[in-house]
Amino acid sequence: MTRFFPKREEQPGYEVGRVRVTTIYEKAIRVEILDGPHAGDEDNCFPKSQLHTSSEVDDTMLIDEEGMLVISGWLAGKRGWKRDA
Repeated sequence: MTRFFPKREEQPGYEVGRVRVTTIYEKAIRVEILDGPHAGDEDNCFPKSQLHTSSEVDDTMLIDEEGMLVISGWLAGKRGWKRDA
């Protein structure tokens, strides 16, 4: 599959936690956060362009697949989440 949205790598990523993919959109993915500090959060839609290179979850995932989601530090900051050190 051709990757239309390259993963971000210029900044340290933010580890959201283990997730299950629930919906796949053209430019975003919606997930259920299974563990970590954001488990149970309502806003679980992430732009594919903001997936970090270290993320197991990427734009090749299928619905119901699970993996560790890492997003860009920029998006984590916009959501008010502390970046990993």
